[in-house]
Amino acid sequence: MTPEKTVHSVGTLSSSLPDDKSSCQKPDAAQILGSWTQTLLATVQAEGIDSREFLAAEGLNLDDFLDPNARHSIDVTSTLWRRAAELTGNPCIGIDAVRYVNINTFQALGYSILASSTLREVFERYVRFSRFINQSANIQLKDEGERTYLIYDMGRGCARVADEAIDAAIAEAVQTSRNLLGPWVHPVGLKLRRPEPYPKLAFDLFFRAPIRFSADMDVVIFESELLDRPLPFANEVLAQQTDEVVRKALDRIGSKYQSKPASDRVRQWLIEQLPNGEPTQISASKHLGVSLRSLQRHLSDEGVTFRDVVKKVRLELSLSYLEKDHFSILEISSLLGFNGSSSFSHAFRKWTGTAPTSFRRASNEHRPHLTGTSPR
Repeated sequence: MTPEKTVHSVGTLSSSLPDDKSSCQKPDAAQILGSWTQTLLATVQAEGIDSREFLAAEGLNLDDFLDPNARHSIDVTSTLWRRAAELTGNPCIGIDAVRYVNINTFQALGYSILASSTLREVFERYVRFSRFINQSANIQLKDEGERTYLIYDMGRGCARVADEAIDAAIAEAVQTSRNLLGPWVHPVGLKLRRPEPYPKLAFDLFFRAPIRFSADMDVVIFESELLDRPLPFANEVLAQQTDEVVRKALDRIGSKYQSKPASDRVRQWLIEQLPNGEPTQISASKHLGVSLRSLQRHLSDEGVTFRDVVKKVRLELSLSYLEKDHFSILEISSLLGFNGSSSFSHAFRKWTGTAPTSFRRASNEHRPHLTGTSPR
């Protein structure tokens, strides 16, 4: 057994991720595996909230969530995570949810993880197969000498996963490390984009490491040496066999995605891409794996142009963002890929005939004031 070390720094790794404050979700094609969502429902049920009533309050049916192989939109699942935190009064519900994760939660990928030779192999599988669980996820593993960084990019702007769900995903990685190597395992530190919850005791007790909240990225930092220790249940043949099952599942997901209309695929890409700046047809065609001419032809067959899709997505997202007071006009312009608030304001006025600030003011005046009660 390796003694624990006291570390007082979470490192200086930087990120270029945009600093959007919240996840104003819009329905999109990116989806999350049903067996992962079931961990949330189990957590809610354990808190004394009937899961059927919990879902019904959001206009959802429990029967649709009983299939572990089903897939649910990020919009829906993020709403559920946030609502669960509100109803339970527990901002750390993502940490608590980890107790309901088991080897079957990740299906075949869970068995690949169990059969891995080292924690490094485990995390490399996270990197390769994260989209099997969450189609918007992009996980990276970066070595910097004695430290290794497990970096989570769980969507941006309207495609960003709820903070509580990201808490659960990161806590699951740490808990898996403990299950495979020993309960004494803990990270060197963490950086989380979410604001600091109050109280945050559950974070401190679970991770047993320094945490920097409101950071520019979501990352767990480990000692590199820890990741290369051999694991007791390593089975290379089993790992390879189950990896193949996961790859085939990903291929099926990809084929289903490719069968969608080109405009829908461009729309999904735009939701994730707009916070990075002005989108181009060339970038879209490369992402979709088709030539520029093919993309233009497919869109033309649907009676639209790339510019039409960009305009429609920007308009829909801008209306959603403006209805949420915590986004400033400058932040909205950035999330929509404009190079400044004046460019966004000019475009919005052209689309709607009114200024963004006027629309927000009118929206606030007509917005119903809702109150909710906790089942507790």
